Amino acid sequence: MDLLSVHTDADVKKKISEFLSLCDNLFLLILQENYTANRMVLAAYGVDHEHLISIAEPLLYDLNRGPPVEVPKSSYTGGDFRHKVDSEVI
Repeated sequence: MDLLSVHTDADVKKKISEFLSLCDNLFLLILQENYTANRMVLAAYGVDHEHLISIAEPLLYDLNRGPPVEVPKSSYTGGDFRHKVDSEVI
């Protein structure tokens, strides 16, 4: 018996549909968490600022701010110590 013959077309279509639904849900979750105003930078060179704003604002005005980004507390973990010694060895 062929392994592929065990599954009907309906089974395969259902599994593909479930997989695509999962991908859609995952994609939407990633967008909601990462495609937020507080994670974006709009940069341009050689463009009038007001002109850039007039183009960007209608496209970006309704972006969610997103959850606050937790910045871990930094800690100093090293350094550099140099001790100069007068020596005749060159």
